[in-house]
Amino acid sequence: MLEVLYCEWRKMRKSAAFGVTISLALLCPILFFLIKISDMDFKALKDRSLLNWTDYLENEKIISILIAGLLVIAIVSSYAWVREHGDNTLNVLFTYPVHRLTIITAKLILIALFLLGYNLIDTIISHVLIMIVKGEWIPGHNLIDNLMNGFISYLFQVALVPLFFLIGMISRNIIVPIATSIIFMFVLLYLVETSYLDSLPFGGPIFPFMWYDDSTSGLSMFQMIWENGILMVVCLAVIVYQTLRSEVR
Repeated sequence: MLEVLYCEWRKMRKSAAFGVTISLALLCPILFFLIKISDMDFKALKDRSLLNWTDYLENEKIISILIAGLLVIAIVSSYAWVREHGDNTLNVLFTYPVHRLTIITAKLILIALFLLGYNLIDTIISHVLIMIVKGEWIPGHNLIDNLMNGFISYLFQVALVPLFFLIGMISRNIIVPIATSIIFMFVLLYLVETSYLDSLPFGGPIFPFMWYDDSTSGLSMFQMIWENGILMVVCLAVIVYQTLRSEVR
């Protein structure tokens, strides 16, 4: 497994998906910071009390996930499979003395690690920027809450990986998964502050930052978990079926 994982890492590291992931992880927190500060006419640079720790950190994560996070999941998840078709290497890949499911598992693990890296970079930069402006460390309870919500959000992001992987596997191109992520983004932007959020499995990544908000009262974390769990299991089952039935020519 480690050898297969390393091979997949080398392929992904040299791909455009790697550059896109790093670029978005760096760009999103910086852009959010500049927009937030400019909306306050840069007064927050002088009056540090204008920036609220909780509001800033949680809104940054919500915007980051909506604008770039879903796109990253779609690009990385689908690219891991689509490139094999584009480079005509899939048939060669399945002739290796490694079980097909081992190869698919390695790809899914690598995608999850990519998403972890994206979230870590985004979180670190957003935390550093607000600490620089406020000139103090993030209060312990704010830091713990934000990291816990971020971790739960990451788990929901991982739950979406099989969906986009499957879309890429069926469509055999990266455009369809990207278009799907954009549709998801607009739907969430429209329903993000409503009581329908927990009825959208693809809304899981932003759910941890919204479910306790007064404007979205009545939302159920349990409902979101089982919806995402069912979606992930069904998509994984179809991926396994598709992988095992693929013919090698």
